[in-house]
Amino acid sequence: MRTSWQQATNLKPMAVRLQVLAMEEHLLSVLGFELTVPTAKTFLRRFVQAAMHGGEPNLRLEHLASYLTELALLEYGEDPAQKHQA
Repeated sequence: MRTSWQQATNLKPMAVRLQVLAMEEHLLSVLGFELTVPTAKTFLRRFVQAAMHGGEPNLRLEHLASYLTELALLEYGEDPAQKHQA
């Protein structure tokens, strides 16, 4: 007689993979996890929260950090060679 482990290993690999992904998705949704691509805004929000040590949020600090990040991202997207030609 075969054990359940032996039966599970005889399943098609793709079916097992899809079942595992479905179980992971269900588990994450039950726990309330949100999986997204991290952005500068997401990082800043969490960084400011950590900097405040769980205290009251400082909106002024968060807005300043957001503004400086946007400026840095704008400058990062520019071609340095074009700056010197102008």
